[in-house]
Amino acid sequence: YAGLLTEQFYNVYLRLEQTAAVNEAIRLTERERQVLALCALGRSQAEIANAMGVTTHAIKFHMKGIYCKLEVRNPEVAVSKATTMGLIS
Repeated sequence: YAGLLTEQFYNVYLRLEQTAAVNEAIRLTERERQVLALCALGRSQAEIANAMGVTTHAIKFHMKGIYCKLEVRNPEVAVSKATTMGLIS
């Protein structure tokens, strides 16, 4: 029984280490985290741009970077993945 627990613990530890390595490899900029946090609140790109005092073009630029780094194609999945990975809260 103790050997099984040790093996299970080790497997969980390995998964946590792999997750930490992936999270470390994905580095969102502060601006990208801000944009993503506002997306998580359900704000549109125009609303985000207005709140941040930038153009919608700038928000689209940040979203493109987010999608690329997280390997996703839409804001809902980006928010979900970033939250799961602990990149945003």
